[in-house]
This record gives sequence, structure tokens and C-alpha cells, in this order.
Amino acid sequence: SSADIHQKALALWSTADLAHHKRVAEIHGRAIQEAFDLIGSRLGAITEGDVIDFLTRRLSDQGIEIAVPSVGVNANSG
Repeated sequence: SSADIHQKALALWSTADLAHHKRVAEIHGRAIQEAFDLIGSRLGAITEGDVIDFLTRRLSDQGIEIAVPSVGVNANSG
């Protein structure tokens, strides 16, 4: 179960590792909410590419380097 994975991960992480993970999770969550706010403010005039660029830039500004975020709607969401 996922509880087993959770327990194993916590058993291996140092206090610093856990703090880093929580910080990155908070930044990701904030960036995703900001992306949805952006989409809402530009509904009908925004592309998936715009959202990818926004998320990549926002996370990079916070020192988080990621692969291209997965952003899709309708036929592109599968």
C-alpha cells in the first residue's frame, strides 16, 4: 500500500531531506494554484504552451529545475 512506501521513505529521509521535500511541495502547490489563476484570468486566450512556460519559469525562479510540466486539456489530456 502507499502507507508502506510512505513509511519506507520517511525512515530513509533525514530531517533536512524531509524539510526540503516539504519546501518543494509547498512551492509546487503554490505554482499550480497560480497557474490555475492565470488560466482563469485568460480563459479562451491562453494555450497549453503558455501554461508550461509559466510553470517552468515560476519553478525555476524558486530554484527548482524540472522536466517540461505536463499540461493538457481535452484531447491532449490523456
